[in-house]
Amino acid sequence: MEEVTMMMWACGRRSFKHEALFSECVAYLKLKASQLDPQVLSTVCWAFARTGFCDEAALGSVAKLIRQTESLFAVSQDVCNAAWAFAKLQVEDASLFQSMFCRATQAMYSEQFKNHARIAKKNRTKDWAQVFFAYMFCLRRCPEGLEHIHPRLLHDLRLMGQMRSTGRVDGTFSDSSGLNHSEQCLRELDRLIESMEKERNDPDAWQGTGYSDSLEAEPMASSSVLLEAAEANARLSHDMVKNFHADEPRIVLLSFSRCPECFRHALLEGPALADVRAALHERGYEAVLASGIKDFVHPEQYESVREAVQEQQHKGVSFKSSQVVVAEDLERLVVKALQAIPSSQKVRLRETRDLPVCWDEVTDAMVAEEALEEVVVKRTFIHVSSPNMSNTRVTKSL
Repeated sequence: MEEVTMMMWACGRRSFKHEALFSECVAYLKLKASQLDPQVLSTVCWAFARTGFCDEAALGSVAKLIRQTESLFAVSQDVCNAAWAFAKLQVEDASLFQSMFCRATQAMYSEQFKNHARIAKKNRTKDWAQVFFAYMFCLRRCPEGLEHIHPRLLHDLRLMGQMRSTGRVDGTFSDSSGLNHSEQCLRELDRLIESMEKERNDPDAWQGTGYSDSLEAEPMASSSVLLEAAEANARLSHDMVKNFHADEPRIVLLSFSRCPECFRHALLEGPALADVRAALHERGYEAVLASGIKDFVHPEQYESVREAVQEQQHKGVSFKSSQVVVAEDLERLVVKALQAIPSSQKVRLRETRDLPVCWDEVTDAMVAEEALEEVVVKRTFIHVSSPNMSNTRVTKSL
């Protein structure tokens, strides 16, 4: 389980988002639910927030796992980190926020927390800033998440809000909050909250605050080798995925409002996409997948796209006949084809998003690259051998 924590931490630290990998990680955690501890779930939440991973099914599963292990959340960093991450990703899960505010009532004021010198001195203000960030999100978007919040915690959060809006505080924070020690402490809190709010548009807004962004500089680990391997893993994975797809068009999923007969005719019989359909047909491929989704990609991409769609279906994602999978450089042809549809048919583009590609593509690229650092692939996780670790040959066992 520690290796999963290190992998997710390293991905988050380098802002490396791979949707298929993250989804598989969540599936693995669900299988190991009885062995989970708060730090694992906290780190996963942080990595998702740092990379902007917003898969609804994955986030729902993580929220459920957090609620199942709620009683174990005793360390303020784990509690505040989870609440902050779901707020940053704008997930309106009232029960999740209720659970985390309940745990914050104990973690933020406990003697055990006060005597934890490293956290108390370096990150206590950060923890309060994260809780306040989650509190403000709930005020705006998820008020049910504030139900049953403890009066003491609510009092301190309201004072922070007053400090942010008026620049002054009428009253004092709770004695055990650690916020009454000095004006400098409150200035740092105000500055950190401001940097969190700016981070919505500027991921580097944390720079210069004197704090790590959401976790401490390093997560707790039993071995420095694990940290070295995890960070090398994320760096190499990021570089290889970037290089592998640099010259290939992205695959996008277009979701339309309706699928009338004229929609089908324009895409599957109209002249705009005739060459694309012919190229697929020559290789024995159909432009409509079993799910009903339309597929307009280059022949060499077809199998990977079909497998990616099937993977998403196995995870509970439903596809509709009003959706179109298309290579980015062919998207203009889809637009051209649909321009022939009368506006009275009310066919509107509702959403455009990337379709997660299969991890096998990345694995094949890794083997072909013969990277300087030796790579070991185990299941869906990439491991990079650290110089301090014993040599292991490259394997592929997804």
